[in-house]
Amino acid sequence: MTGRPSWAPAVEDLIEINKRALQPEYGGGLPHGINYASGLYSVVDRPWQRYFGFEPFPSPYEKAAALMDGIINNHVFDDGNKRTAFTAGVALVEYLTGRDVVSTVQEEVQVTLAVEQGHMSIADLAEWLEAHSAPCS
Repeated sequence: MTGRPSWAPAVEDLIEINKRALQPEYGGGLPHGINYASGLYSVVDRPWQRYFGFEPFPSPYEKAAALMDGIINNHVFDDGNKRTAFTAGVALVEYLTGRDVVSTVQEEVQVTLAVEQGHMSIADLAEWLEAHSAPCS
């Protein structure tokens, strides 16, 4: 069961982020679109899930990590999943906390690859996001 707030990222938001991630100035890619439509709907609901009153992702950082993990590991887009996931996750952190995630492109690549390869759990990713967050300037 999900209680995704109306202001939370929607499928359309992720599609737009993916389109932008595939622009040449952000690395380019194959703009073919959605690879796994039902997975995309599941991904946007995942951070807000509750089961019998239990919320698996209670903190803002866990919510962002759950969103990122879902995009990366469900391969919902034909291309640009890791870039889309990172951008969407950072945007969610900023929206929920008023903080920005500060990292280098190399760190972003390393962390998204670690998630994809199963070397970083959602909890680990949430810790990383929190450790790399700073007040927005």
